[in-house]
Amino acid sequence: MKPLVALVAVPFLVAAVAVGGFKVTPDKDNVVSSRLAGSWVPDPDLYERLKGGAPGKNAKPIEVRSAPEIAEKIPDQYGEFLNGRTLYMAGYIKWGEQESPFVLTDFHGNPHMLIFRERDGDPFSDGESCNVMLAWAKDPKNDMLFMGADFNNEPFRPYRRAEEAAK
Repeated sequence: MKPLVALVAVPFLVAAVAVGGFKVTPDKDNVVSSRLAGSWVPDPDLYERLKGGAPGKNAKPIEVRSAPEIAEKIPDQYGEFLNGRTLYMAGYIKWGEQESPFVLTDFHGNPHMLIFRERDGDPFSDGESCNVMLAWAKDPKNDMLFMGADFNNEPFRPYRRAEEAAK
């Protein structure tokens, strides 16, 4: 009887591995994922200080919303980067009119977003990434968000919560 059980169970285990999918592992103590959701606008004062000039036309407001089910839709082609990493958050990030799925993980010890851009109808066709930091404030409306590059090679873009998100 035991060999029959093994023969019946093995196909199910193989199918579960083949279907796979990534999963979000929420962590209330993760500084970024615990307060990233919301609306953010470029902070002109900090922009000058960090970037050496005023925000340009590409410095658009962003909106982040949580949608953990996004992780399960990520194609296996991103497994080389994501396998073995904790996914703290998944959802959508919107810059202006462009909305893209993303996951929050870490890279070289830094909070890191992998943002997927649509190409030819595939919402996960192109993966871009960036370092991201978030400074908590006593009052969440005073939180600060910093979006960097994919590597440690350029200044961060600073954001503050949008007025409507702070109410």
